[in-house]
Amino acid sequence: MNVNTYRISTSSSQHIGLCFDPYLSLINHSCVPNAYISFRGPAAVVRALLPIEEGEEVLVSYIDQSLPRQQRHEKLKSRWHFECACEACEDKDWTAYTKFLRHATRPPGGISVCGTEHWRLLESLADTSACSSTSRVGVSVLPEDEHFRTPHENWESLTSAISQQPISITTQTAALHPFPQLLTSLQELYTRVGQYEVAFLLQLCQVYWIDPLLHPGPYTPDKLYSLDRLARLLDLRYYDMGFDLHKLKSRHTSLSFDSSVEKFNKMKYARPLGLLHQKLRCWAEKTLGKEDDFYRALVEKEEDRMLALRMEGGPGQGGEDEVWGVLAELGRVEVIWEVVRSVDLKGGRR
Repeated sequence: MNVNTYRISTSSSQHIGLCFDPYLSLINHSCVPNAYISFRGPAAVVRALLPIEEGEEVLVSYIDQSLPRQQRHEKLKSRWHFECACEACEDKDWTAYTKFLRHATRPPGGISVCGTEHWRLLESLADTSACSSTSRVGVSVLPEDEHFRTPHENWESLTSAISQQPISITTQTAALHPFPQLLTSLQELYTRVGQYEVAFLLQLCQVYWIDPLLHPGPYTPDKLYSLDRLARLLDLRYYDMGFDLHKLKSRHTSLSFDSSVEKFNKMKYARPLGLLHQKLRCWAEKTLGKEDDFYRALVEKEEDRMLALRMEGGPGQGGEDEVWGVLAELGRVEVIWEVVRSVDLKGGRR
């Protein structure tokens, strides 16, 4: 059972049970999968992540394929008792950037908020390797009992861990383990304590600078759920939660992203929110199907988000490309790391 079962998870990655199916268990593993398994109630659905040619083998990943090569091998050997020989494991210099260059959809299609120029920048950065992958892959320095520590202790551990990694977009480190995992943990901590502006910037970094590299397929559920988390954070603007990037700037005058904040506020919050919702609904239909609970929840929420647009007096300024460009500026790794170093969980200076 330990070998031939699949975890059943919700759209928020909460594990709710196990599935045993003799047909699903016949699908082999690859660290560069071309398909994934999702669950619609008790029913399992196999969907393509990448174009699959006739006669090509359908492959899924049994593990988190963003882990370093050695960790992937250890997990596969300990539970499934085999050594993987996929292209990611055979190539010792394989990273998320290699995967992006070989398998990304060109021109950008599917789940992406990247404009053409942003996409070209990602391609040029991924194609320029300054050093070997082995020297750029970090290891997690978090204690095993992190979930039992206070939020502030977790914050100190996470920021300390990131400080030990030379994180930058231009040096090909932003999409390497453990930075994406550290970023997600920080985003959850800031959300938990009500620092929504910081959580929003962290999620922007995930959506623009990490997700396209980790998940290059045209329609992948991970990118869909990541974009939904971004929309949910922006939703807080309309629930009197005090979400205001100007507030963050006024409290911390050393932060240097004034121009991007000004551009963002001129568009009105409703403009990016409306565009995010439109893409979410379209992508959820193509990725999961209209019968999926996640898609149905988005449709039910549409009325609330359209009301938000009317409350703010219309869609606001800015064409679609301009909106995505401003959000990409706000989500740059260097910007969000400046914010994290300056703003602790209580909203004060570090």
